[in-house]
Amino acid sequence: MKIARVVWQDHAALVTLVFPIVTWAIVGLTLPGWGAQAGDRGRTGTVELALVGAALLVTAVCIPWFLGRLRTIRRLLESGRAIEATVTRVAFWRDRGRIDVEYDLDGRLGRARIAVHRTRRTKAIHAGQRVPLLVDPEKPTRAILPQLFVDLDLPVPGEVTGESHAPNARGDAP
Repeated sequence: MKIARVVWQDHAALVTLVFPIVTWAIVGLTLPGWGAQAGDRGRTGTVELALVGAALLVTAVCIPWFLGRLRTIRRLLESGRAIEATVTRVAFWRDRGRIDVEYDLDGRLGRARIAVHRTRRTKAIHAGQRVPLLVDPEKPTRAILPQLFVDLDLPVPGEVTGESHAPNARGDAP
């Protein structure tokens, strides 16, 4: 599992990693002198402390959440129960989206919603498609589409695979 792929495919991972970075960038850009203007040298104002406090709070919340999301994805990739699911809905809003799936787990209908980032891989998934799914047996609503995080030799539109998809001499596609 590559962290960059997780961040790029999983919306929660992306958001929880980017928020602290953006917050600290705002602090860095708005507090270049930390109140060191004429007549104010050496004193830190309440606005500066509030901005730093907000950045610390965002970091304290987001980084553990991000690391937890990485652990969950890794655990599901290593020990999740592999089943086949049917995609019931795919919806995108700007750069993010959601993929809803249904599956049979021990004779019971299960459903999961997977928050994703809009990429070639996620845009290639459509309603009605059968997809591999890794489910947490203890919490069946926790599931991931493994093909988003590891290569499963599934074709992804627009990716270079090294295989020729050109028609052969008779005009048949391979």
